[in-house]
Amino acid sequence: MPPRRSGGGEVLLVRSAAAAVFIALLARTWADPDLWGHLRFGGDMLAGGIDAPDPYTFTGLGRWVNPSWLADVLMYVVWTWGGTAGLIAGKLAVALGTVAVTGRTLWRGGVRGPALELLLLVCIAVIYPSVLSVRPQLRALVLFA
Repeated sequence: MPPRRSGGGEVLLVRSAAAAVFIALLARTWADPDLWGHLRFGGDMLAGGIDAPDPYTFTGLGRWVNPSWLADVLMYVVWTWGGTAGLIAGKLAVALGTVAVTGRTLWRGGVRGPALELLLLVCIAVIYPSVLSVRPQLRALVLFA
């Protein structure tokens, strides 16, 4: 009797299980001490514009240049629409987008099969520490990919 060949169904099942574990790991989120400040700054910028006076700094000149103003505004909008679950979903979207861009780039470069899957696993391992909390710097992951 010839040996039984593994079908595509088993491979799809293993890949789906790995993706589910990846998403479950990424959904775990720790509180970042700056989160509420970033949400507040984003709301202030939507209300008063980018050049609004800074009511929080008593030693400054009254104006503050926020380097993460766009991320703060986006985080505030996501938070007003979806609350904490929305922020976690946004974080997951950034992580999955990073893996997708990396995978597409590798695929277009001719990487296939187990080498592609191994490199995507390395990508996941590298971005994992960065996505444990919701921070404005998360958007840089997709840009780096």
